Amino acid sequence: MIQPFPDTVERAARDWWLRCQSGPLDAAEQHRLDAWLAADPAHGEALAELEMHWELAGEVPAATAAANAG
Repeated sequence: MIQPFPDTVERAARDWWLRCQSGPLDAAEQHRLDAWLAADPAHGEALAELEMHWELAGEVPAATAAANAG
């Protein structure tokens, strides 16, 4: 069974993903992201999993997503 990431890791991955979506990181932000990723392999795994979920969500037709939401 796959163990979920700790909430703090999931929140940080979400925050980094959102920040990266808003435009290029400046040098200081890139340094902080690199340091966070280097601190624990789970950080990169959580970020990659989040990216995968968003990519997959983009492949779901809107009508199917709406029908499954309710």
